Amino acid sequence: MRRPLGIGSTYKTNYLGIPLLDNTLSIEPGTSILIEHDPDTNNHHIFEKLFVAQSIADGKKVTVRSFPFCIPATVSRTEEQKYRPMEIAWRYAQRSRPETTEFDFLESCTNMQNVKFGDTIEIAERTCISGLCAPHDNLGCKELFEIKKKVICEHSVLLATCPTYICDVNVGLYFDIVLSLESNYAKENGYHGLLRIKKFTRKPDNLLYGYNISRYGVIMEQFSLAPDDEAPRLGCDVVF
Repeated sequence: MRRPLGIGSTYKTNYLGIPLLDNTLSIEPGTSILIEHDPDTNNHHIFEKLFVAQSIADGKKVTVRSFPFCIPATVSRTEEQKYRPMEIAWRYAQRSRPETTEFDFLESCTNMQNVKFGDTIEIAERTCISGLCAPHDNLGCKELFEIKKKVICEHSVLLATCPTYICDVNVGLYFDIVLSLESNYAKENGYHGLLRIKKFTRKPDNLLYGYNISRYGVIMEQFSLAPDDEAPRLGCDVVF
């Protein structure tokens, strides 16, 4: 049995509600984070909920550009949680220890006085924008630049999710960190999805992570795709 790390762990600051990801990204105030997602997954809503739940747990004011949704409650667990380990192919032996969060998706948060939902973008201590640059949005380069500027000036932390596969604007240019939720190669390796770090201020030790969603949040670990088999060589010639 393993004890998941979460709120109150050794990490100094949690923003995303996923300790492994928070520790890897080392997010600072004034940071803008973009989560891209492909048409085959809607797991970005889980990451939005965890971000808002973590903001509430930290006592921060948070604005959400979205219809109201249920926010998982913070839980205090002292007993080690049992869960089925993620089983992947033997060739992925060099993987990190799975870590999960300290939220309960079956319980709704009741401490909502610091949360403001709406259909406009307002920058607060923590800001969540759902569906940025979706077809109903009339945001261009100027508006995206102004959002980034406000986040920096207000020392806020912004999390935005975006269906970039239908966007005409290169949204990632206006964000400090860009993450991508992918569905390819996920199911066959025992994951609900893969998370790729596409843009970051420094090169992390690993760029690709597999994750599973449970009652208590997101279980995440490092993941590596197996290299393609190389064709045999004779001298300098490749044998086809």
